[in-house]
Amino acid sequence: MKHVITKKTSCNDSIKCADNIRTKIEGEFNCKLMSSNEVDIINGYISILHTPNNHLITVEFYDKDEKPNNNHKCTFKKLSIIPTEKEIKKII
Repeated sequence: MKHVITKKTSCNDSIKCADNIRTKIEGEFNCKLMSSNEVDIINGYISILHTPNNHLITVEFYDKDEKPNNNHKCTFKKLSIIPTEKEIKKII
């Protein structure tokens, strides 16, 4: 399930901003959106385009489980309950 959200905000440090948004989503929905090593199990991904007064946030949750393969080294795992766009907007 892919959600594209526009947030009216600006930032001076895009890395801190992205980490803050990702951490909020991961904490609220008990999920992992970024891999830090090959043995991680991730539930989706996040991408953020930082522009002044307008951030475009794309969050996608995987719709099936997938073992590591030639395309990715991590395990993909579908969440039992996938958050809605409304639920994501509420916490970011």
